[in-house]
Parts: sequence; structure tokens; C-alpha cells
Amino acid sequence: MQNEFNLKKLEFGRNDGKKEAELDDFESLYYDYNGLLHDSLDKFKFLVLGRKGTGKTLLAEMIKKKADGVDNWFCKIDNYKQFKIEELKKLKQDTYINTDEYSAVWEWVVLIEIGKIIINKNITLDMYCEQLKDFFKTNLFRLELGSYKTIEHIAKYKISGKLGISSSIGVSGEGNEEAKSEYGTYLDYLPSLKEVIFKILENNKDKKITLIYDELDLKFRDEDDYKNSIISLIKTSNDLNDEFIKNKISTKVMIFLRQDIFNLLNDYDLNKIKEDCSITIDWGTNMSAMSPLVDMAINKIKNSHIIFQNKSKQEIIKLLFGKVKYQYRQKRGKSSCNSIEPFDYILTRSFLRPRDVVTYLKKITEEYPREQKIKGEYIKQVEAKYSEYFTKEIKNELKGHLADNEIDTIFLLLYRFSKPVFFYSELDDYLKARTDIFGNLDLKKCISLLFKFSAIGTHRYDKMRRKTFYKWCYRENNVEINFEEKIVIHHGLRKELNLY
Repeated sequence: MQNEFNLKKLEFGRNDGKKEAELDDFESLYYDYNGLLHDSLDKFKFLVLGRKGTGKTLLAEMIKKKADGVDNWFCKIDNYKQFKIEELKKLKQDTYINTDEYSAVWEWVVLIEIGKIIINKNITLDMYCEQLKDFFKTNLFRLELGSYKTIEHIAKYKISGKLGISSSIGVSGEGNEEAKSEYGTYLDYLPSLKEVIFKILENNKDKKITLIYDELDLKFRDEDDYKNSIISLIKTSNDLNDEFIKNKISTKVMIFLRQDIFNLLNDYDLNKIKEDCSITIDWGTNMSAMSPLVDMAINKIKNSHIIFQNKSKQEIIKLLFGKVKYQYRQKRGKSSCNSIEPFDYILTRSFLRPRDVVTYLKKITEEYPREQKIKGEYIKQVEAKYSEYFTKEIKNELKGHLADNEIDTIFLLLYRFSKPVFFYSELDDYLKARTDIFGNLDLKKCISLLFKFSAIGTHRYDKMRRKTFYKWCYRENNVEINFEEKIVIHHGLRKELNLY
């Protein structure tokens, strides 16, 4: 290997998709697995599902990057880091929205965001756009603010102004040249706003708008108001997209949502929307060098340094990676040494998602920046730091499903229990003997959720086939925990839980 190369020069991207999109070589580092980018641009596909860390935000940023390079294609990504469900609740009380629906407020918010794009990008200069600008100015809809601020705004203030196909439609929605501006709720103005937005888009069919809603999980809580608001956003986006397609308008609203949150939503229309209008990011179950996650890593390596550009995947693995040696116990207490392929070792400690692989490899290059090879011993050395990251990821996913004190307590319990493999009854007995430390923890609920999020799996030994069978939610669909089977702590957690 050439002397000028070292591990510091490898670029594996960032843990955060938004930060990776800021890299100069973002597009070359992006790995379009299974043609996801192409599929997401289909006019009928607007709902993108996937587990946390599978690359949803990265795909959203790639769509925006692609749009930025095309004239007359305008894309905006909106997130909900500061979204407050309380504002929706207030709107429901003030405007008598049905208990289980927020469709009207979401339709208003989406149309306002499309209106902001129309004005910001100077899509047109016709009378309808001028009317829209005046309406925004009158109601202080600042163009640089996100959707969550629109919700806060309409929760606090009445709406006023003239808006409609006739030049002076007000609250009533009826054309009248003598009509004056009136105060009303967003519901009063919604038909006129929709009418004007659609008129502008119909008159500018050569323009394309993509509005993406991402990070809806950041404020997630497993309660009806939150779930009903997300259901309404999905259904409203679906209805608007259908109208855009029907009117041959190249505008689309997209929603990027965690799979586990979508699975909690219960509405008779959602399954149809999922079947017809969604794509799911799933990196498969292969835990060897044949995994597409390895192809992703190799793509980043090839585009990081010239010495790898013309080499095959097998050549790069052989040139850059060393095997990992480990000890294992044999029968009668004896131990033996063996070795495992580098990516077999790394993937076993992951949930088979890009974020895990990128994080593991980045920790190696940060720890050994001047080295020229990712040796097996380096992979083992950084495992403790990786395990700390992995544990935090699981805790973050559990937020909204468990209270913070429950999350802390169940992880403390597993740490104190100090067994990587055990029966549920053993852990239950241990807990009952220590209620002074752990309190009245609902252990079955916690263990069920840890299984759902793959912090733990289960296994059973089949005597007839002389084979051990494992169950992991991240590798199988629709599996339920069997409390009679042995529980296994995921390898990615074991260093952080002090399990060796």
C-alpha cells in the first residue's frame, strides 16, 4: 500500500444524514441500494418507512441534492425537532376538530409550505402569486420558518386578508369587489388558500415541487393525540398527492417515518396507502461480506482514495482489513482461539443498518488515523466505544414507548444481573429480591419492548435437529417473544453492559 495513505483519509460519511449531505463528495459517497432513489421519485410513492438509522434522512437529502441540480425543481425538507403536540391540541379545542383527526390543520400547513416555496423561488409573477404574497405579509407568515411555526402561529392568531380566484375573496369565500378583509380561523380561509395554490401550480406545470417531512419521530409519544396527528398527516398528504396527479401537477408531499411508529398507527386506510404508496428501506439479513452494507462501505472506500478506485470488493477487503481473533469455550472448560472475517464480526454487533456500520468504521479511523490497515485487533479495541453508541441508539428508540426512568432502570437491571444469556424467570426472581433498588418495574412490558427493538433476542435448542434457533425482530417480521425461551443480549450491547 502506498506510503501516503492512512486510515484518516477514508471518508465513511456521518452518523447524521443532514451532516453527511454537507460533505463536498456527498453524492459519490451515497450508495443507492436497490434503486431506492429511483423508486422514491415515482409520482405514486410518497411514504418512506424504515427503522432508525437505515438511511431515511440520507435518502431525503439525496432527493434534495438531485432537485438542486435541476432547473425548475424545488425541494424543501421540513423537520419537527421543535414540534409541540400541545399546539395541535389547542387548535382542536378552539376549532372543534374531530377527536381523531387533524386533517384540516395539516392541509393548511402543507399548503402554506408549498406557498412559501412558490414565493421564495419566484415560481411565477402572476396575479395569484401577488395575492398570495400579500396574504402571507398580512398574516406574518415568515418564509424562513418551518411548519411547526405555522402550527404555533395559527394557534395564537386569527387569520385575515383577501384570498381567492376572484380578486377579493375574504372569509366567506365569495367573490365581491367591495369585500373587506375579515378575521377568521384558518378553517375559514382553507378553501380559498387551496384554490389559489392549485391555480398557481396549474398555470406552472413546467415547475416541480417536492415537500419532504422528516424526523417526525423526534417528539414521538405513544399516545392517541400524537398517533392521530401522524395518521392525519399521512392521509392528507395522500389526498393532496392524488389531486396533484389528477391535475397533472408535478408537486408531491413526502413523509419519512420510522417503521415502528407506523406499525403503532391504526386506521383502515393506512394499509392501502402502505401497499400502493410506500417504499421500505430494509438492508436484508445477510451478516457476511455478501451483505449490501458491505457494498455500501466499499463504495465509500473507493470514493475516498484513488488507490482503491479500480480495485474489486474482494481486493479491498483483503488489502485493507484483517481478520478478528477471538477465544471461545469448548466442552470441559477448555478454550480455543479462532478467527472471523472482519465484516462478519462488525455486522453481528449491528442491527444491519448503515448507521451502525459507518459508526463502527469511523471509530476505528478516529482511533488509529495514521495506520494503513484496519487490523482485527483494532476492530476489537474500539468495540467498547461502539457499544456505548449502540446502547444510546436503543435507548433513544425506546423513548416514547417507555418513560425515561423505566429505560434507565431496565438497563441498570441488565447491567447488575450480568448474564448475556438467561431465562426470563431468572431475571424476574432477581428483580423481586431487589425492589429496594429497582422499584416496581413492569418487567414483562420492558422485556417485550427490548425484544421488539432487538436489544434482546431469544433462542431454543432443537434436540431432533441438533440445532439452535434464534429469533430477532431486526431479522424477521412479525415475531413475538416467547418468555419460555432463553433470552440473549445483543452482542452490540455487551461491552457497555460489562458482559464478556
